[in-house]
Amino acid sequence: MLNPDQDPGVQSVAPHAQADRENIAALVDAFYLKVRADDLLGPIFTSRLDGHWEQHLPKMIDFWSGLVLREKGYQGNLKAVHQALPDLTPAHFNRWLKLFVDTVESHYQPAAAIGFMEPALRIAHSLQLSRFGWDFKVPAVQLELLERINPRKTREAEARHVDGSAATPIALD
Repeated sequence: MLNPDQDPGVQSVAPHAQADRENIAALVDAFYLKVRADDLLGPIFTSRLDGHWEQHLPKMIDFWSGLVLREKGYQGNLKAVHQALPDLTPAHFNRWLKLFVDTVESHYQPAAAIGFMEPALRIAHSLQLSRFGWDFKVPAVQLELLERINPRKTREAEARHVDGSAATPIALD
């Protein structure tokens, strides 16, 4: 599974057209290699998971398999786990999202990547609202990530008529 000697930026296979449990496991491994090497996130994860990575990674594989493949298996409470972490700031969420989006983009073709990235942004926003309160404003960095991962949806929404009917499709190529 996790090989700390491996370069976390290396993806040895072509991006996948669709997710399956095996490539989700590879995604999780690659992502957490990046997290462990990161100056901001590494210390937080290491303080909580040092000696426990082999228990954590299968949970994350179950989590993402549940979201993307609709498999049952993940048992946990994301909100409770993240609330228990002291000193988390929006900067930590920004970095986590950037590393995750970059990793997903290197492992999946765009249509499959969206299945990971949209839920990741929604979950991050939800966790931040619960942690920082209703006055929390989504940081510009996260809004830029949203536009980066899904500019087509933004353009399609802009192309809709006021009455909600679809306008003539716009060629995006």
